[in-house]
Amino acid sequence: MVIVLMYEKLMCFAAIGIALVLVASDPLNFEAVKISSVNAQNENNAFLKKNQESNPNYNTGDLMSTTPTPTPTSTPTQTGSATLLVAKVVRCNSDLGLPSDKAVCQFVLDSVHPSQFTLTVAGNNSSVSFQGSINGTKVSLYPGAYSVSETPFDTSNLENQLGEATTGTISTAAVGHCTANFAHLDTFQNATGTIASGESQTCTIINTIGITSGLAPGGP
Repeated sequence: MVIVLMYEKLMCFAAIGIALVLVASDPLNFEAVKISSVNAQNENNAFLKKNQESNPNYNTGDLMSTTPTPTPTSTPTQTGSATLLVAKVVRCNSDLGLPSDKAVCQFVLDSVHPSQFTLTVAGNNSSVSFQGSINGTKVSLYPGAYSVSETPFDTSNLENQLGEATTGTISTAAVGHCTANFAHLDTFQNATGTIASGESQTCTIINTIGITSGLAPGGP
């Protein structure tokens, strides 16, 4: 009987000892896992910091994030661009020309070309300059108002070539979907219009060079 009681006590002590060992082992395992997790996080932070510092846009005062940065939503832009075809035409009108008005104008048109004029189209959030062309130049614009302007043309060089008695003038007109605007003394300022989304328009700038008493080179 005594042996049985002692055996039961021993078994009880053994059970208590095993329980203490299990309880004691759990905090150690927990701490080990915790330390391992902290080490992994530190390695991850060091990796992110190294990558950020290698970025040329990185500032030392920037906060280091350990979570992915959401991709910013793109800003909506205005769509439905329109097309404006801008053409340049040079004409001549001669009076009292020698040997003939036709000869004078032929010389003028051989000397002055649309490409000698610089045209500028300004519209909604856009502006572009290019050399004039009789075939036209296509310009993409956002919907809204626009203007077409050009560099002024000086007739003094033509006057010198056509003789001392020659006087020259230049008049400008705009045809198509644009309207010509003039400053003081009927000086051409620009041509303006309004274009809608997806629309195609034309604007032709016409310069007429007027020559009086011109003598075409090679004439009498």
